[in-house]
Amino acid sequence: MQPLDYHTPRPSATSASASLVVAPIVAAIATVIAAGHSMVEEPFGSFSVGDAIIQVGSPVLAVSLWVYWCVMARRRRLPLTVVLPSLTWAALHLWFALWLGIWYFYEPWNY
Repeated sequence: MQPLDYHTPRPSATSASASLVVAPIVAAIATVIAAGHSMVEEPFGSFSVGDAIIQVGSPVLAVSLWVYWCVMARRRRLPLTVVLPSLTWAALHLWFALWLGIWYFYEPWNY
């Protein structure tokens, strides 16, 4: 009689590692798109759903991707030499992204 083999392969670590690289890049791209849209289309004289999606959705996407990055970094137990510079960049990046999103509501259509 042969013993049953219940061995299942472990999940690939490459998907977790890839997400640690891709998430900040996508968050930065979303913020750059919002900043570019703000420079080209400013001032937003009338409310447009497309403008709102870009100007508010991009900061929300950036925040959610950085939160996801923090969760994945915690699970992978990255060293502080990687986490601290990344979180410093995230703080600067999120400050700018949230600034874009908040100032969108100070446009003329809002008065």
